[in-house]
Amino acid sequence: MNTPDRTPTKKARGRPAPPRTGSAPPPEPERIGERALRDASFALTTTGEIYSWSAAAATLFGYEESEILGRSCDVLFAPEERDAGRLEAELRAVLESGSAALEGRRVRKDGTTFWCAETAVLLRSPAGSNFGVAIVCRDASALHAAFEELRRSEARLSLLLEGVADYALFSVDASGRIGIWNAGAERVFGYRESDVRGKHFSILYAPEEIGGRAPQLAIAAANGNGRAAADGWRVRKNGERFYAAGQMTRLPADAAGEPSGFVTSARDVTAGAVSEGTLEGRAFYDRLTQLPNRSFFVDCLRRALDCLKHDARERFAVIFLDLDRFKLFNDTFGHAAADALLVAIARILERCARPGDIVARLGGDEFTILMGGLASAMDAELVAQRIGAALAEPIHLDGFAAFASASMGIAVVSGEYENPDLVLRDADTAMYEAKSRGRGRHVVFDATMRARAESALRRHMDLRRAVERREFFLEYEAVVALGSRRAVAFEARVRWNHPERGPIAAPDFAAEAQSSDLVARIERWALREACRQLHEWHARCGDRALAVHVALSDAAFLDDALVLLLGETLDGHGLRPHHLRLAVAETALCGGRDATVRTFERIGRMGVDLYVNDYGRGRSSLAELADFPISALEIGPAFVTGSSRQTVSAEVPRAIVTLAHHLGLRAMAGGIETEEQCLRFQELGCEEGRGPWFAAPCGAADTARLIGVELPV
Repeated sequence: MNTPDRTPTKKARGRPAPPRTGSAPPPEPERIGERALRDASFALTTTGEIYSWSAAAATLFGYEESEILGRSCDVLFAPEERDAGRLEAELRAVLESGSAALEGRRVRKDGTTFWCAETAVLLRSPAGSNFGVAIVCRDASALHAAFEELRRSEARLSLLLEGVADYALFSVDASGRIGIWNAGAERVFGYRESDVRGKHFSILYAPEEIGGRAPQLAIAAANGNGRAAADGWRVRKNGERFYAAGQMTRLPADAAGEPSGFVTSARDVTAGAVSEGTLEGRAFYDRLTQLPNRSFFVDCLRRALDCLKHDARERFAVIFLDLDRFKLFNDTFGHAAADALLVAIARILERCARPGDIVARLGGDEFTILMGGLASAMDAELVAQRIGAALAEPIHLDGFAAFASASMGIAVVSGEYENPDLVLRDADTAMYEAKSRGRGRHVVFDATMRARAESALRRHMDLRRAVERREFFLEYEAVVALGSRRAVAFEARVRWNHPERGPIAAPDFAAEAQSSDLVARIERWALREACRQLHEWHARCGDRALAVHVALSDAAFLDDALVLLLGETLDGHGLRPHHLRLAVAETALCGGRDATVRTFERIGRMGVDLYVNDYGRGRSSLAELADFPISALEIGPAFVTGSSRQTVSAEVPRAIVTLAHHLGLRAMAGGIETEEQCLRFQELGCEEGRGPWFAAPCGAADTARLIGVELPV
């Protein structure tokens, strides 16, 4: 049995390499690589010598990789830190706990010092041996200075707030967490400072205010305008409700220019508001648009449902409207313009609605219309059509003309609805159906939409549980050298071993994974497992030229942490970069996004092969193809299986092979089903091919029998 080649990879040249302790990978490298794009990263041996150095680290500290590899990390510590033995103390902390959040003063090559924040993670094998420490760090000088200033200003602010006894005054940070809490706040709300400090200030709001996103809207308004009214229903610690009048004021930005928080005032005005007859207006109307708010709308909807119980002939409907791409408008033009747009939309909806219809703003960019006395669902659709036509016209705001569109869902209400939440749920479902059909349109709800929504939710939950329970496995398809008919690589294919449906191929759950954060976790697992299996085949079969193919989504190449993950995975399994080939969709080459280009270039410099699968069906240009470090083009199965027909498409494979060879790339044929196809692509000059004619995808044990033999068997 051959042992793994211990020769250092190109990446490791010039530095002490961490010992490899078998085929198992280090634990979860994504924890140390997620922020590699914006943070410096490097790795140490357990005695403190640097053996890995990123480009961001070179920028931060001023040392090039050739200058720093093999040197003690002590060189990065400020003299006072070095004299205090900080390196030894930090290594000891990481070795004892497995990870540590550290900070201190560091020094650059030019002698300048700065405050540094670090995350350190111990690299150890499953066998328990430690072989290094991974460091991710950033210049935190501005944040450190801001924190010191904040501590001083908070002490001054606390003295000021405690001196005001008639009002509840408290501070919240930019995320809404309560900080300072004066004696007036304790008296008004009944909470002591220890009860609320660090909690989100929404605990002070009535449920309907939370449902209407009043806390978030208050922060957004105060952040955009400097201050905002903070009137509404609040709840004391004992559960008692009261109406509060107050204001939220934005504090000055910190030294780094980041929002430092807000000060909120509140006073119980329930008795005075009732006597003045203004409480109802404050409680049930949206202050920005002057439309009824969620509380008012839900109350009206509840009364309409009660009417149905007495007269089943009554028909009414709810239109649920959500502006398309409103967040982009808000981010582009700012809160003031976004507020102006919402006010303009409110007036448009009022004009388009029929007399007697109730138009409300639920919160954010969501509006609803309650329509009674319907002859049919067509009445609601006519209103939706009027809204769509009105929104197609330019909306004149202060200084410019804006354009908007909205997706609308319509729920026609019948006696089957027991409460308003169910009506809003179905109208909301129909609205999302409208968005999925291309935005700017309306859809009437039917029961199949609810079934699809519930089915989609179940699929998502099943897939999330599958990731947690590790219900995935890999099958492998042979990639064959057409000249020798022997496997030179194996393409890893993810399968889901569903507990009820059995094995499911990746295309059947890829869309669900792509629409969530699960695809990255599945791909990281597949990459590690394929490399682990290849290491095992090398050890058992002795063919160290054998490689493995792993397909990654376009999103994977937008994550700079991918490069660190590849290096750690290869090192952890004793593999060289050429043992790994990454399959790239043609769409990943389109657009020339800087992050993608940088990632491709770094992977290419590592020596990992990149090849384009199913080439010819996308829209990449020749210029884009030439700009990326691609090593091969794969002709997709659609062209391979149709290549023997005397059609124009039969010439496409020849053109792709010619293009590949002109660019110095290998040509591959995917999906070969017959000997005739195999011989044709061999004649065209394809170096490699795969498909069911050679061998069907199979598990690792059966795949091992295909190594070193002529295929098909």
